[in-house]
Amino acid sequence: MEKKTIGKWIAILRKANGMTQKELAEKLFVSDKTVSRWERDECDPDLALIPVIADIFGITTDELLRGERKNMDKEENEGGRYALKGEKQFKNMVYMRKKKHDNLTLISILLSIVGFLVGILCNFGFLNGITGFVFAIIFLVASEVCQGCFMRNDRLPIDEDDPHKEGLAQMNAFFVQRFVQISWLNWLVFAWSLPFAMTGGNAGMQFVAWLGFGGIFCAVALILGYILYATFIHAWLVKKGYLLEKVYKSQRMKENVRRIRKISVVVLSVALCLALGIWILNFIGYQAFCKYETYTDPQAFIERMQGDYEKWFEEGYGDLPLGGEEYYERYKDWDSFYVEDGQMITYYYKESLYEKSKFVSGKKLPVTILTTEAYYDAHATFNMIQDILYIAILVDVVAGIGVYVVLTLQSKKKGNASLVEK
Repeated sequence: MEKKTIGKWIAILRKANGMTQKELAEKLFVSDKTVSRWERDECDPDLALIPVIADIFGITTDELLRGERKNMDKEENEGGRYALKGEKQFKNMVYMRKKKHDNLTLISILLSIVGFLVGILCNFGFLNGITGFVFAIIFLVASEVCQGCFMRNDRLPIDEDDPHKEGLAQMNAFFVQRFVQISWLNWLVFAWSLPFAMTGGNAGMQFVAWLGFGGIFCAVALILGYILYATFIHAWLVKKGYLLEKVYKSQRMKENVRRIRKISVVVLSVALCLALGIWILNFIGYQAFCKYETYTDPQAFIERMQGDYEKWFEEGYGDLPLGGEEYYERYKDWDSFYVEDGQMITYYYKESLYEKSKFVSGKKLPVTILTTEAYYDAHATFNMIQDILYIAILVDVVAGIGVYVVLTLQSKKKGNASLVEK
């Protein structure tokens, strides 16, 4: 084995034993900056520390000073100092480090679950969906931060001359993959908690409605998250060296990414146009669908108002009961207006039959009315158009998924056919 400087040798031994610079510094009662200076060959350890360092790494002082081990792959009998071979020791370190990381990951998962349960409790127990959503977000952010810290602390730097360079890269990639998995979990929990934010401060969403909206939001989040990860995030992680490059270099995945990008551009463009339509619809409101009626002729207006009352009374009560005339007069509402010669005309009507009745000037004609029936018809039309736009967005997304699945299956068939021909 090629000899190394004391600093480089200490760095290799430290990483092989799964220790950070800070952990080694604590064992030697020095600062982590001092250990860093040793490994950069800016200075050498004090002679009094050489035996201590050698004992920590289970080697002799001579091996530490020489920068190599004697008979590294052979078991030593003297004191059983080298009962484990170098490669076996490294694998054991990787196993223990991954196991420790998995145990810490349980904390992040627990935070996500607690946030989800607290959101449910606030919504269904205390009928406060907004508070539940806020608490869920707080716990999800805490889960994400914790997992990011675990990943940062467990990742080890890699030197080019490290004999376990590839193994360290795989271990570091494992920590990044765990972070990505926790991020996926938090993303889906966020989507399922999002319906709580649709409720008022003093109201909770009904269970069935929450299941429906939560399922839709979760499905949309899953699709959008996969598109973003497959097209951008994964490539960025590979480029930065957080994930292994060989995973990304497969031709099939490159084709898959190109396919997703093309389909997602079309799907998102259509969805954005439909979303813009929903925004415009809500901007103009239901008033655009209201059918207002304007009257300038006094007699026509009076006949309309009194005729509506007659119709309402007949349809609402059917045959007049005993004392029918009394009831007929009891439910009348009276109002008046002035005509051009200043004469005041009084008429009767039923106020609840009209959502809006407005004279243009004081109590003079013309007058504009909006019947309650027309008002609810406008609302029904508004809701119908809005529902159609929402369904269109859902159909757009489902169609995009369908096209992606069909193209992927066709690509696999072509690939298998070409292999058979070869």
